[in-house]
Amino acid sequence: MDFKLVAPDVNRLFGSFDHFTNPEKPGRALMVALDPLFKAMADLAPHEKNDEAKGIWIIVPRGSISDWSSYEDAQEYDDVETEGEYEQLWLDEYPDENEWYYVSISENNPDSRLKFRGLSITGRREHNLIINADLNDGIREETWYREEPAIELCKLILPAVEKSMGMLREGSYNDYVSNHLPYPFRTGVIRRSVVYAHEPEWI
Repeated sequence: MDFKLVAPDVNRLFGSFDHFTNPEKPGRALMVALDPLFKAMADLAPHEKNDEAKGIWIIVPRGSISDWSSYEDAQEYDDVETEGEYEQLWLDEYPDENEWYYVSISENNPDSRLKFRGLSITGRREHNLIINADLNDGIREETWYREEPAIELCKLILPAVEKSMGMLREGSYNDYVSNHLPYPFRTGVIRRSVVYAHEPEWI
């Protein structure tokens, strides 16, 4: 299957990683696919509370309705009877033109005794540790688990990571995230007076 940089394909690849959490010695192809992501984010400042981890928001378009599902598949699997219901179901699944994902990478400091690389991605539906690579004994030519979904995902999100890093370097990233990041991803405190002003029935 050919994957595109659209939210349905990113979310499809997510489905392969429910059990992929224990540190494993990675295969050569996975490390080759992971390298460009680490290089793209190399000059990103680490998290304040963890100097071995860093992350950035990326934006992925939802794509067209056909990127999500075909009308025939929707009829078969989703109890859709009309094209109107098909379109509405798509809009229910992807109400916004873009989906946001937080891409986080981690790597031991150079002087650490342990060596590993990690990649996790948080989305509106998913929070998955995609790669937890134990590098203490190098890499191996073949692994017992399928690495292809992780390899595809690394390649797929790289342009979106590079775009966000470009925005960060030109100085537009922080303002864009501040103004457009969906509220389910935001954290903080809202004064009661603000809540009551918008929702007076809560008083």
